[in-house]
Amino acid sequence: MRNVGCRDFGSAHWCQIEMFTDMRQRGWVNSRYLTKAAGTQQPDAGGTVTVRVTFEPGTSGTNVTDILKPGASRRYVLGARAGQQFYFRLDANGPDMSYQIFNPDKSFLLGQIAAAQEYHGQLWQSGDHVVEVINRGSGTRSYQAFISIE
Repeated sequence: MRNVGCRDFGSAHWCQIEMFTDMRQRGWVNSRYLTKAAGTQQPDAGGTVTVRVTFEPGTSGTNVTDILKPGASRRYVLGARAGQQFYFRLDANGPDMSYQIFNPDKSFLLGQIAAAQEYHGQLWQSGDHVVEVINRGSGTRSYQAFISIE
């Protein structure tokens, strides 16, 4: 199974999961019953968590749902080749959410912009690209990110 994304409902933290079966069944489970897979997420300094993004076999994209506390960020790392088309959209629940995209050489592919603007463009370097989602607001914010490489 895989964790599709988590949300707070009442006083509990619930995660939507999807089974790796032909039916791709989905359901919700309290996060206290889940454990993180080794190497999936690693905390960095300053409230940043790095997540390696992979696509299901036969697909070219994925959706990620998550929550960020004030001042925190999430870095999504995905491998891609020069010449591929990259698409990213951030649907944020609240103001003060932004994102930025880094090339494999750590230069900016796209400087920090508001969540309301989506990105679609050609990649110019091969290797691990990083999309960093940032919560600059004073409250916890949920979001859904749509990531595609073709």
